[in-house]
Amino acid sequence: MTSAKNHTVEFQGVNVIPIEVQAHLSNSFAKFKVVGLGDKTVSEAKERVRAAIASIGIGIPAQRITINLSPADILKEGSHYDLAITLALLEAMNIINKGYFLNHIICGELSLDANILPISGILPTALYCSENKKTLLCSDKNSNEALWANKNLDILSTDKLINIIKHSKQVITITRPQYKPPKYRSRK
Repeated sequence: MTSAKNHTVEFQGVNVIPIEVQAHLSNSFAKFKVVGLGDKTVSEAKERVRAAIASIGIGIPAQRITINLSPADILKEGSHYDLAITLALLEAMNIINKGYFLNHIICGELSLDANILPISGILPTALYCSENKKTLLCSDKNSNEALWANKNLDILSTDKLINIIKHSKQVITITRPQYKPPKYRSRK
């Protein structure tokens, strides 16, 4: 029996609520369950997570996998939970060192081929990270918007799940993205 945890957020309008993502593996019959009052998109995360992990050549153990989204009394909505669930599971599987992402807020949808897709709500998430001295882990496609909120934000961004695993093992270094000011067109 092994467990791991990390953090993401839930959106309530422009406000964010911190959510703890817990992964637990046990030697019971094989099943993958997400609990903690998630909507349909959150419950479908297990299929995206399973496919993404398999696509990078890692087998899901034939164990009971329970993912808990805490606090359990807050409705969880959206696909941005995918990446946090995946990283908690990889920690519970000892692929990533336990506690590696405890000071991060993790947000990203996963494609079936383990690409990290952008999400809605990155701006309030970046503001939350700034106010609470957390590192934001997100898709490269969200990084400029996050840096718009705070150009000094501590941020890791990539579009590949495998890069996060390699970064955690110090095989590669994910460098901090640079803010690119938007280009404005003048009206004629």
